[in-house]
Amino acid sequence: MKTVHALFIVMGVFLTSQLTAQENEPKKYSNPEWYQVVHVDYKAGKEDAARKIINDYFKKASDKAGTSKPVMELALNTGDYDYLYIWKLEEGLQSLDWEISPQGLKWQKAFEEMVGGKDKAKELGDEYSSYVSKVKVELARKDN
Repeated sequence: MKTVHALFIVMGVFLTSQLTAQENEPKKYSNPEWYQVVHVDYKAGKEDAARKIINDYFKKASDKAGTSKPVMELALNTGDYDYLYIWKLEEGLQSLDWEISPQGLKWQKAFEEMVGGKDKAKELGDEYSSYVSKVKVELARKDN
């Protein structure tokens, strides 16, 4: 019995050392897909008005500019947030290197043209922001 017990201990030490050795080797993800996950909590009674601005203006500006829209939008039924918007980071994590991205500028220009100028665009942006109670942003990698 002691021999069997000792054998299991030796096997355990061997397997643990193999796992540790593998963890110490650099390994990059192969073609990772990165996503930005945005949780939004709207103020009480303001969700419909906020969603109307998104659908009537923000999405249409994306279509006009040829910029990306969320790959998924989920209305949440539980938890602290009302909506979950998932955006694919087309350039991977490098998408986050921009303070002002070329895509963002294209979208802003299309939005301003669509609504009648910078002042109206700011007004609509401020109106949307006034409907938002809190936002949480996370990064996620698609698990292949």
